[in-house]
Amino acid sequence: MVRQIPQGLDFADKTHSIIESKIERRIIMSKALKVVKITGAIVISIGIGAVAGNLIKVTTLEGTKKIGKICIAVGSFFVAGLAADAASTKFENTIDRVVKTINVWTADKENKEDLKTEA
Repeated sequence: MVRQIPQGLDFADKTHSIIESKIERRIIMSKALKVVKITGAIVISIGIGAVAGNLIKVTTLEGTKKIGKICIAVGSFFVAGLAADAASTKFENTIDRVVKTINVWTADKENKEDLKTEA
């Protein structure tokens, strides 16, 4: 099947508007994804911080001296930070993989639609 390419200003205008709308959608999606990633990372960090803090409080012996409690508090802060960082990074990577998969599916669909509109 031979595709006919329309000539003239109409084709250029249509192509330009299609490209502009695709760019606008990508910008909107990019901003929305940033919000989702930031919100998810904050929620994950707060949750893990609370769980790690409570876990360390529960497992700390009652007879621990003041210097020991200070060391445990500092250590728990860093342990919670490491766990929260690992979990939020995992969350962001998962979001990125989902977006890549969706982009592959939508790119195939858009390519098919473009071929139909050009014909």
